[in-house]
Parts: sequence; structure tokens; C-alpha cells
Amino acid sequence: MKMLIKSMFLSVLTLAGLSLLSHAADAPKVLAKVGDTVLTEDQMRQEMGMQLYQAENNLYMAQKNWIDQKAQDILFNKAAKDAGLSRKDWEAREIDAKTPPPDQNMVQQMAGRFIRPGVASTDTLKMATDYVANQGKAARRSQLYQELLQKNPVVVMLTKPEAPHINVTYAPDDPVKGNAKAPVTIVEFTDFQCPYCKRSQDTLRQVEQTYPTQVKLVARQYPLPFHDRAKPSAEAAMCAKEQGKYWEYRDKLFAKQELQDADLHRYAQEVGLNEKKFSKCLADHRYAARIESDIAEGQKFGVSGTPAFFVNGEMINGAQPFSNFQQAIDTALAKKK
Repeated sequence: MKMLIKSMFLSVLTLAGLSLLSHAADAPKVLAKVGDTVLTEDQMRQEMGMQLYQAENNLYMAQKNWIDQKAQDILFNKAAKDAGLSRKDWEAREIDAKTPPPDQNMVQQMAGRFIRPGVASTDTLKMATDYVANQGKAARRSQLYQELLQKNPVVVMLTKPEAPHINVTYAPDDPVKGNAKAPVTIVEFTDFQCPYCKRSQDTLRQVEQTYPTQVKLVARQYPLPFHDRAKPSAEAAMCAKEQGKYWEYRDKLFAKQELQDADLHRYAQEVGLNEKKFSKCLADHRYAARIESDIAEGQKFGVSGTPAFFVNGEMINGAQPFSNFQQAIDTALAKKK
């Protein structure tokens, strides 16, 4: 009887201990205390989710690149030894000899990037040729490494961080295009002077055509500081929105990206705005603070360049192909079923 009671008592203690451990595991991790206020990791991740992910992903990529470099070195040394060659002779046979000569059309295209004051055209051409040749060797080196990995797999123990779901908010009066009740919302942060933002407009049109009732687009402004005409253009677009012509005006801005003051007023005429109201709106900088708020919120969501898109909270960074949007949209739609 005593043994039975003792056993029951120990079981109760064990269950209580497990319960306490479970609650401790569930409790948010405390990072700091400011007086009576507790700051937790959950709070930090909610407010800085994408920024933390980018930092963690940068660390992961640095570690992964180190592993790849070490693994490549080990596998190349092994392959050279198996072939009975020095590493230098083996690379000459497997990389140098199997890299095609630089494509002259690509060399001519690259030459423009090396033009500098006081640098002769012959030197520019040589620099472009060397650059294209090195790119070719790098591609062959990567291909060879992948071939060796097929025979000698590398098991990576690192855990790749997962991109967080970002609760991207927007104001009720932000420019919206599409079905107001669409199950998928794309929030875009854009810059009218950015060439990649212009390129992304074709992809967005393809999204509209493919998902005419399932997706709506919300535009938020993110003029980059080194684009001197981006912020005036953003202000002009928001002034056009006052008169119900944001999207028509935006198309004008992106069409040729001619964004001087005279261009902004010319576009107002072309889309049929009341010029007096438009000019006063611009002169008053009525939307300057609103645009700064968009930039601040974008940074909070992890935006650091343009264009940046959030498909129901999943970030797509840069002018990505339609297939990337299609995958994100289809995944979002599947979650709604």
C-alpha cells in the first residue's frame, strides 16, 4: 500500500513538473524589463519580423557560403587526386579548357560599364573581356561543383530561417485597384523614378488579367532618397488621387519616367485633372507627411528597396517574374479554401 501511495505521489509530481515545463516553454521569452514593462521576443518579432528575418538569413547565407567554399575545396582536391593530377593541372583541364571563350556581344555590352575618364577604349575593352571570361569560369566552376555533389553529397546541418508572415497594413484611403472583396491583397511599395518599378508594371498587368476578381492591388509610396524626382512624383500621384485619377496618372509617370515639374503638370492636363486644384495640392505639399509615413511603415515591414510587394503578407522583393507572383497568389488562395 505504501509503495502504491509513493508511486502515485511520484506520478503526480512528474505530471506537475511536466506541466510547469510546458508552461515555461510556452511563456514568451523576456528580452528586457523597463521598470514594470516587460519586453518579449514575441513583441520584437511582431514589430521587426522581416528585419530580423533578413538579418538571420544573412547570417545563414554567410555560414552556408563558408560550407560551400570548404566543401568545394575538399571535393576539388579529391577529384584532382583521383585523376592523378595537381590541383592546378586538374582545374586547367576541367575548368579552363571547358569554359567557352567570351561572347563578343556580351563583351561589347559590358564595355560601357567600364568607361572612365582618362581610360583608353582598348583598356576598357580588355577589362570587359576579362570580366566576361571570369564570369564564364565562375559558371563552369559552379557547374563542376554541382556535378561532384551528385557523387559526394554534402549534408548541411544548418536550419534555414523561415520568412515570417507580415501583417502589412494600409489606410482605407490608400489607392486600391481591383475587387474590393478580393481574397488576395497585394500591397506594393513603389518609386516612380525606379527602373525596376517600371519593369514590374507589366507583371502586375499580367496578374490583373490572370486573377481579375481574386486579387486587389494597394499602392503605397516609397520614394528612394537618391532619386531626386521620386518624391515630387509621389506627391503628384496622390494629388491626382484626390480627383479620382491616381491610376491613370501613375501610368503616365511610369510610361517614360519623365518627371520634371513641367511633366507633372502636363500629365495632369492629359488625364483631365482640375489644374488649379492639382497645382495648389502640389504647392502645399499636402501629401508629403503621408509619404514619409509610408516610408516609415515600409521600413518596419522590412522594405529596403523598390519595388517591394506583399501578397497576403508574403514578401516578394524586386521586379520578380510573373511565376513568383503566381505561386504566392495560388498559395494564398489555397489557404482561403
